[in-house]
Amino acid sequence: MSCGFRAVKNMRWIAGGAYTGEALDFAKKAFGTSQLTNKVAIVLTHGRSDISRDPKPLSSLCDVPNLRVIGIGVGDIFKTSPNNQLIQQITCQSSLNPGLYFPIMDHAQLLDETLFENITNYICGDKHQDFRCPG
Repeated sequence: MSCGFRAVKNMRWIAGGAYTGEALDFAKKAFGTSQLTNKVAIVLTHGRSDISRDPKPLSSLCDVPNLRVIGIGVGDIFKTSPNNQLIQQITCQSSLNPGLYFPIMDHAQLLDETLFENITNYICGDKHQDFRCPG
């Protein structure tokens, strides 16, 4: 099983109010101190955030140097589509360096090998052929 499949299968799902901007701002601070020249953030979200109570912008990651943002918008258990407009903000679609956005309707689609291949190709290009999961 690939690293990605293992991570998705072990993920805990919670329901409730989402403070996505606050979480992205936390990630921005972590990425901002990194000296790496190639950084990637993968944001898994339904694309709905309590923007009336969350003061941090959804575009928090868009001004982090050398960072590519990948958004995976997942529909919820009621088959409500992810909020594309908010996920476009998260993935910096209006910036000079737009990220990538994958809309999916079901959590089970996170285990689709094509999704992982597309993400890996975006991140690594042809270099990913030799990658192996640690441990």
